[in-house]
Amino acid sequence: MKKHHHIQHKGRIILAIIILISIIFFISFKLVKRFDMVNKQVYHNYSLDLSANIEHLNSTEDILTYISDWAERQGVPSQMDEYKNLIFQKPATNGKEALPPTIICVDIDYQTINNNLSDISTAQYIVAAANDKNLTGGPLTVIFLNNENDSKIGAENLDPKFIKPESNIFYLTSNDISYSSRSSFARSISQIEINNENNVENRNCDTMIKIKIDGINPSANIISKHKEPSVISQLQSILTRLRSKSTNFQIANISVDDNGNLNPRSLEFDLLINKYDLDSYTKWLDNKSNKFVKKYKKDYPDISYKYEVVSDVNSLPNTVFNSENIKSLSNILYTIKNGDYSFNDNEENNTKNQDLRIYGKNYISGIETKDYSIKLNILTEAYDKTYLEQINTENSTAASIFNAKYTIEKDIPSFENKNELLIKMLAKAYTKVNLFTNRNATLPEKWDEEFTTCSYLLEKNDNLNIIHLSISRNDGLNITNVLLNYHKWPTGKWI
Repeated sequence: MKKHHHIQHKGRIILAIIILISIIFFISFKLVKRFDMVNKQVYHNYSLDLSANIEHLNSTEDILTYISDWAERQGVPSQMDEYKNLIFQKPATNGKEALPPTIICVDIDYQTINNNLSDISTAQYIVAAANDKNLTGGPLTVIFLNNENDSKIGAENLDPKFIKPESNIFYLTSNDISYSSRSSFARSISQIEINNENNVENRNCDTMIKIKIDGINPSANIISKHKEPSVISQLQSILTRLRSKSTNFQIANISVDDNGNLNPRSLEFDLLINKYDLDSYTKWLDNKSNKFVKKYKKDYPDISYKYEVVSDVNSLPNTVFNSENIKSLSNILYTIKNGDYSFNDNEENNTKNQDLRIYGKNYISGIETKDYSIKLNILTEAYDKTYLEQINTENSTAASIFNAKYTIEKDIPSFENKNELLIKMLAKAYTKVNLFTNRNATLPEKWDEEFTTCSYLLEKNDNLNIIHLSISRNDGLNITNVLLNYHKWPTGKWI
């Protein structure tokens, strides 16, 4: 009898504990739920709709028009400036005019749209939330910046009137992981010009090989162990091979697609040699092209590396590039670094312990060949001004050694925000406002190992607090929720 009573008592205790845990869980869930300002299905619909329409969009302007039309259907007015920036503005709620403006910025680039769905969907949701009467706060602006071919043309030319003093600016991008950042690289855009008094000479070879590399178009959401294929590196490899074998050759055409500040994605190259060299050279070319396509075919299904032999002398051009110009081009391509500058044992890392993998990047972004002169466009990025000058000096030295002229056309400083209050508040908010099951999630702070739009935004006005938020594919909901909650309670007392 006593044993039965003991079991009943123990059962009541267990039931009481279960009820207590349920109450605690319910209260905790309610406390977190009050910060839930994002409808999951609506958010995903924006991303799904954009993905479905991408195949019908053919330019950056098409994407911006799509977003404008979408907003009009939501009943949200917008304006587009002369540089094709799409701007949405919501005035402050009555009584909250004194609060600092919140500004959300995203870059729009047709070339990389498949890799930017998270940040665009986040910005769209915040635009649509402007209709929500529960979204109170100071002035709210969302700007979709025209970033055609990574030119940053929209950010560079954005009217400062849209970036008021003392604004809190959140620049959004998509990435493999979510993180926040207050620092990014400097950038310069430069050019090497190879130009003699006479840029042409007569053809003296009897056979032409027309080489074409094409189809390097980014597929949706590529996750690859390889970097994007470099057609410039392929050109350098061909020229190096020809010169190392002492082959008598000439070049009749070099056509690289104009892809702005992004890597070129196609190359047409007309090589002239003599028939007695044709067999050995085409064998080498067959092997090289097969390896190239095999390496990248999985990520770039349309990639191709083909050539055509033209033996009819009457079909060959009469004039070609000056051989000295081609020699200079070959030496410059071989000498200057076309890729990342990494830290090594002999390099002093004085970067404030930011745990950086690289301190600079140097890429040949294009080759222009008007009237047989040769111009190489170069994009350089680095941790700070000192490293940027170091890389530019190396480029300049290579150009001068090989009889070319080096010109820096644009210099944009690195970005650094020393105010850490906002970024710390967001990190705390990220854990507090999201669903109970995600309470252990964190939003780490990192250093951007590249140039970002933040450098241009910083120049727009005084006392700007700018943060870059990188959004992973599965984290858009959480970041959107953090931003909406921040706008509603910007003082941070709710944390």
